[in-house]
Amino acid sequence: MINKRITIFTGYFGSGKTEIALNYAVDLCAKYCQTAGVLANPEVTLIDLDLVNPYFRSQEAKDILEEKGIKVIAPPEAMRGSDLPVLVSEAFEAFTRQKGFLVVDVGGDDQGALALGQFRQWLKEGSYEFWLVVNPYRPFNEDVAGIAATCQRIEAASRLRLTGLVSNPNLGRETTPEVIVEGHQVVLKAAEELGLPVQALVIHETVASRWRETELSSEGVPVLSIKTFLYPEWLDD
Repeated sequence: MINKRITIFTGYFGSGKTEIALNYAVDLCAKYCQTAGVLANPEVTLIDLDLVNPYFRSQEAKDILEEKGIKVIAPPEAMRGSDLPVLVSEAFEAFTRQKGFLVVDVGGDDQGALALGQFRQWLKEGSYEFWLVVNPYRPFNEDVAGIAATCQRIEAASRLRLTGLVSNPNLGRETTPEVIVEGHQVVLKAAEELGLPVQALVIHETVASRWRETELSSEGVPVLSIKTFLYPEWLDD
């Protein structure tokens, strides 16, 4: 997977986008961060623009990431849940910076799109990735029509073009390799209809070993094995 400087993850609540964005940022840092804990000129910055469901619900979570060398930018704690997108000046600086990678977690609703839209002038076509995370076992994304409608809604609200899908088919603790394959087929069909690439098939580390033991195929899509960093309840969703 080629890493562009800016990668944006979006998706409806429960899609898994936040945990995937976090794993992506940690993987980037493992490849590119020279010194963990030095954030004056970070190689990897992560911005939380999910104002409805902000994932840095504690200072401890932010500390874990910054200990790994990832700069974390999030709205002020006092403004969480506000009807207006409240952004810190650091976010604007991160978008305009020419060096280092930027990972952005954006809510898949109108408020999230509005927040992202404030940075459109720095998001020139071809300079960023904008990926919709899809779990076809969640409401609104159960079929090709639902996924297509989600894409259209997000693009219209953000005024930005999506550049790919991330396939994340799972049923929490009930996920099996067969569940993954069945859901992945739905995402592949939607991607074909939309003319978008599927950038990755996400498999949680608790299922990865069983997946490797089978002869099931990802249909040529790179497999991304993730772990749970902040949300143990992810497996109970």
